Amino acid sequence: MPILFADGTSFSGDSGKVLQIQTGTKTAASSYSTSTGNWSDIGLSVSITPTSASNDIYVIWYIGKIGCNDWSGATRLLRGSTVIGMGDADGNRPRIGTSFPRSVDANHWAGTSMNWIDSPSTTSSTTYKIQVNGHSNGTIYVNRGQGDGNDEDVYAARSASSISAMEVS
Repeated sequence: MPILFADGTSFSGDSGKVLQIQTGTKTAASSYSTSTGNWSDIGLSVSITPTSASNDIYVIWYIGKIGCNDWSGATRLLRGSTVIGMGDADGNRPRIGTSFPRSVDANHWAGTSMNWIDSPSTTSSTTYKIQVNGHSNGTIYVNRGQGDGNDEDVYAARSASSISAMEVS
């Protein structure tokens, strides 16, 4: 039953609902050679088919362990081939979603995450994916550290990463 307001508007209670959730994971450890402006797909993606073109897609992703061997790295979120979820343009500065620093040694790394509301305005299958890039000619390590030693301590651990897309009304 809708709630009617004095100004003539109403609320049916159907907005703000999660209609479906799709999830993609990446558990393999990988490395990617990068150069300035050269972004790499990391195999972390999810596809969702919205039930209505007026619904939004809430995207949440997390990389459990990530680092760059040369200063710093960055991630970005794409819908198909379109970069979304990034900072404003300003001069020659790259537009990214998140960044992560080079760690103090080959074993200690960080995770990175982001969430974003997108309005794809379609009922066609839509794919969201994560790309990475590093400073200069760096190498990005995902779900592992640069050292990647076969040690029983957590600093040598492998991690998991995930991305979820939720259709919301």
